[in-house]
Amino acid sequence: MADPTAVDRLRLADHVCWTFDDDDRCAAAVARYVGAGTRDGHRVIYSAPEVPRADVAARLIAHGVHVAALVATGQLQIVTVPDTYLTGGEFRPAAVLEGWNRRLDDARAAGYRGVRLVADRSWLAGSVAGAHRIAWYEARANRVFADGYAMGLCLYDRRLFGPSALRAISSAHPATYRADDGPWSPLLRMVRTAEPPGLRLAGELDLSNRRAVAALLNALFEEPAGEPLFVDLSGLSFADAPTATLFVRAARASPAGLVLWGCPAPLAQMIAMVPGHGAGDRLRVVPAG
Repeated sequence: MADPTAVDRLRLADHVCWTFDDDDRCAAAVARYVGAGTRDGHRVIYSAPEVPRADVAARLIAHGVHVAALVATGQLQIVTVPDTYLTGGEFRPAAVLEGWNRRLDDARAAGYRGVRLVADRSWLAGSVAGAHRIAWYEARANRVFADGYAMGLCLYDRRLFGPSALRAISSAHPATYRADDGPWSPLLRMVRTAEPPGLRLAGELDLSNRRAVAALLNALFEEPAGEPLFVDLSGLSFADAPTATLFVRAARASPAGLVLWGCPAPLAQMIAMVPGHGAGDRLRVVPAG
C-alpha cells in the first residue's frame, strides 16, 4: 500500500517517477511534499492537467495546506499543462526545459532556497502531439535537477500507462516509487559538483535508472570543458555489468575524458572486462580506498 510519508525522504536534486493507483494516498503524499517545501523556504510549482485550479487547491486544502496564503505570496504556484508543457497544443521537450530553467531563475531571484516541482502526467494519456517523447524529456530533465536547486515529483497513474511505457519512463528517472515497494528511499541520487567539475552518484545504478545517468552525462559533455569530467562513485553501493559498458562508452564520447573517482572494486573489475575499456586513454579509473 502506498505510503504518503515516503516523500519525506526526498531532497533537492531528487527526480522521482512517482507511480500510484490510489488517488487519495497520492493526494496525501503531494500535500505532504508541498507542505514540507513551504516550511523549508522552497517555492512549489504544481503543474496540473487542464482542470480548474480550485480543484487542485481543494485537494491540498483537504490535507492541511494553506493554499490561499501561499498563492498570495507566490510561494505556491498552481499552473496548468498548457502553461508549462504544451505550446500550441504540442509537447515540445526542449522548449519545456527552457521554460523550467526560467522558472528556477525566477525563484532564485526571489530568494527561495530551492524549488519543488509537482508534475501530474495524466494529460499524456490523451491524444497529445509529441507525447511519445516523454521518456526523452524525463531523461534530459535530470540536468535541471542535478544542480541541486530543485527537486521533481512526477506523478504517473498506473491505471493510465501500460507496463512497457512505464518501464521506459521510469528508467529516465534516477528513482521510481511504487506503492508495493515497502520502506522506500530514492534508489539513486545524482548531484553536480563544482570542484572538480563533474557529477556525484550515490545509491544503486542498474537497468531501472541507467537511461537517466546516460542522459545526464551526455548533457554535461555538451558544456564547454577543458579538463576531464569527474564522476564521484564513492557513494555507489551497487552497479550492474552494463553500467561498466555505459561508462566506457561515455568516456569515448566525452570531449576531454572521464575520471571515475572512488570506483567500487566490483565495478572496476567489470570495466576492465569491457572490450576497449581504455577508451584511448580517455577513461581513468581511480579505485575506492
